[in-house]
Amino acid sequence: MIIFYWVKLKMGPNGSIKSRTSLKNHMHKIDDFIYLGDQYSVQNDKELQLCGIKNILQLYEVPRKEHLYNYCVLPLPRGKNFSILPVVQESLRFIDQAISRGEKVLVHCKFGKNRSATIVIAYYMASRDWSYRRAYEYILNNRAIVPSNELKNQILSIHHQLRTYLDPSKEIVRI
Repeated sequence: MIIFYWVKLKMGPNGSIKSRTSLKNHMHKIDDFIYLGDQYSVQNDKELQLCGIKNILQLYEVPRKEHLYNYCVLPLPRGKNFSILPVVQESLRFIDQAISRGEKVLVHCKFGKNRSATIVIAYYMASRDWSYRRAYEYILNNRAIVPSNELKNQILSIHHQLRTYLDPSKEIVRI
């Protein structure tokens, strides 16, 4: 059974979306092109459109609104004993292509704190040549995240490969 949760939303001071009926935040603006959210962040088309989001990277399998957004669904299992490499490769390409077109991307998983945060960390490591720690702290300034040690260790083990998943002709943005 699928349960949908609808709430009225408003914009927070840093561009994040905050619920009027709950203190829980579902989606946060990380930079001009990347938003990080949970399963509820995709349920309000008006707010997604207000933020200018055209691309959604979903890291678990649930029904989606493909007719409204450019979706990339890459289920990333929770738990241990799996390689995140294939999901990271495709995720970074999807994010990079959207940003290259000047479009915004929402990256989300069920809770918006572990799997999706790990992918955004990997993107910053690849696109800005940042360390894991710098990317983690940058995102943490905008949204509470808790990447698992398992995912962190896998990202650290492939960090030298991350850049190769982006368009090779694109310059690294150092901030």
